[in-house]
Amino acid sequence: MTDRTPGLAWISTACLVTCAAFVPPSAEGQQPRRLAPATPEARAADEAFRKQDWAAAAKAYEEITRSNPKDGVAWYRLGYALHADGKYEAAIKAHRKAGEFPDFKAVGHYNLACALALTDDKDGAFTALDEAIEAGFQDMKLFEADTDLTSLRKDPRFAAARRRLTPINELVREFDFWVGDWDAFDAKGNKIGSNRIEKVESGCLIVEHWTSARGHTGRSINFIDPVDRTWRQVWVDGSGNVVRYEGVVRDGAMHFTGTYSPQRGSFAIARATLTPMDDGRVKHVIQHSEDEGKTWKPYFDGVYARKNDATAKNDASEKGTDSESARKSAKRPSEE
Repeated sequence: MTDRTPGLAWISTACLVTCAAFVPPSAEGQQPRRLAPATPEARAADEAFRKQDWAAAAKAYEEITRSNPKDGVAWYRLGYALHADGKYEAAIKAHRKAGEFPDFKAVGHYNLACALALTDDKDGAFTALDEAIEAGFQDMKLFEADTDLTSLRKDPRFAAARRRLTPINELVREFDFWVGDWDAFDAKGNKIGSNRIEKVESGCLIVEHWTSARGHTGRSINFIDPVDRTWRQVWVDGSGNVVRYEGVVRDGAMHFTGTYSPQRGSFAIARATLTPMDDGRVKHVIQHSEDEGKTWKPYFDGVYARKNDATAKNDASEKGTDSESARKSAKRPSEE
């Protein structure tokens, strides 16, 4: 659960364990304030809140919300006090109400997620967490340390939420293994092209510049969608062929799936993997299916070695590919 006031920074370690971590709600770390002058009742409630007399604070804020249901600060602190006092079911209602106010939408939904997690409503907790992130919650440090969320951490949705909280210019580093100036070789060590992969736009965009041994070229742009944090690749070559991929880095390798739309020829489902090898090279495999994924045919099969890498032709693990299949598997869309 998040803190509403910087003044609570002195909360004891024991309370931090039982009540979760506390942070201010806004980027500036300012205490939420009422636009109108505080009434005697509000001042009394705030004093109980400051003293961490949660029962008294909750009672006082409940009275304020009853007389003035549009007091967002009161709803915000009512939820906090109830939550800190272990009254999670009641806190859920107050957190939900606080989340209706624009100033507290992000933190209100985050605290709602915490309370729902503590009452074992995982689905509700992840829904509230998604709404908090959508509203602007971005405190990764709190998210990782908050004990209120312990029950959620093994759920795959927690990793997805963590990914949404991670800045894109950090996420793109997972594809850094492809960045560089490469020569491409087939399984027999024959050079089939070169590929320059560069990061631009403050590292948020990866651009591929492919040139085959025959002089054909193609380009791709690779980026992370800011909404769902999925990798996207769009490839276009000099013949007008287009490939559109969605991707995910799994077990250290990039896995792409998508569609191949040629200017001439058959539309195909496409899949590709780029796998970093122990010696620093990168294995790139592309396959196409023209029967809805029932069967797959090799489309590109190559190994990237950094330019002037003496190990480029050392590919003993991939022996057995005849010259014709190697030629076919080495082509990119621009070879059509």
